[in-house]
Amino acid sequence: MNKIFLTLLLTASVFLSAFIFIPRETQAAEMSVTQLIELLISIDVIAPEKAEAARQVAASLDIPIISQNPLPYLQVLKPNGGESMEMDLDIPYAFSWGASLAVPVNIALVPTKGVVCNLTPTPVLSRRPSDSMNVLLRTARCYDQVKNTSTPLVHGTYKMRVTYAGPKLATSTVIKDESDSAFTIKPTPVPAITVTYPNGGEKITRNDYYDIKYTVTDTTDEEPIYLSLINADGYVIKNAHKFGKNGVFELRIDSTIDEGLYKIRLKTMADDKTEIEDYSDTYFWISRQTL
Repeated sequence: MNKIFLTLLLTASVFLSAFIFIPRETQAAEMSVTQLIELLISIDVIAPEKAEAARQVAASLDIPIISQNPLPYLQVLKPNGGESMEMDLDIPYAFSWGASLAVPVNIALVPTKGVVCNLTPTPVLSRRPSDSMNVLLRTARCYDQVKNTSTPLVHGTYKMRVTYAGPKLATSTVIKDESDSAFTIKPTPVPAITVTYPNGGEKITRNDYYDIKYTVTDTTDEEPIYLSLINADGYVIKNAHKFGKNGVFELRIDSTIDEGLYKIRLKTMADDKTEIEDYSDTYFWISRQTL
């Protein structure tokens, strides 16, 4: 058997001189006779006359051929439509596809509008019967394989496309597959805090407690919220702070506070330690007595 294998390996070096991509799982030192013959048969894609010679060698040695498909078959497996992905997660997403032969392919995201995004700077050699690529969306880039440039991947609605990217075939058919329907890559959330009450035009009285209401997104409870009561001249009249972001900040309007126009300012820190703040949209009125 070792003599047969050596003969086939030498034959392969001749047959594959024009086109050879050794699959990652079948490096030459580890290839079985059957794997080698199967690889020879894959030359059908480029040179049918050489593949026929390989078949004759296999037949003379009574070796079964696993695959005799003259053209590679590709199929998108995941994402295949309807998925929703978060742009800002530190966990990569798996993009997977099926392939009948070990051939070079391009993996791309096709937007509903805009330019196709190739996920790698050059084609990748696909394993068979399936392969996958892990993509960290927040750092992913779109590559122009002709100009050797790249741009960041942006959020949007896409389909995944896998396309044969080897040497020219004997057929004009473009061998590719796309997701059955579109999937969504959501944008990175923007950290924000927003005052919702009092937000302008309200009338409240001194010597009472009020629930200052707000919304907050993409922040943690580890950072406190700082509240300031600011008069129409821009002076801070009262400060307070709290932990926990339940949307309500209880504040007492003391009897010593002057009647007049005021705004609420809220501040906190986003997850990336940048400061975010918001004010009441317009002034509200603080009165000395019940209105």
